[in-house]
Amino acid sequence: MELDNQSPETIEYKAISGEFGDVRYFITTLDQSDAVENIRFADEIQGSWSFSERVQRKIDENRANTEIFSYLAMGG
Repeated sequence: MELDNQSPETIEYKAISGEFGDVRYFITTLDQSDAVENIRFADEIQGSWSFSERVQRKIDENRANTEIFSYLAMGG
């Protein structure tokens, strides 16, 4: 049976919300497969925010490309 005017699927997660200055954030846990299917980069959601408005500190690209990449590649 096909229904007309179906609403998109709603996914609900329990989360803790907080504020850091003027920025509201949420913390939750979910399965990796749910993350891959449902999480998007912030610029896809808040395209008008600058990069510096989205992060607490500037990314150390060398550390991200070496230490952090290696950690994640090893299943960390």
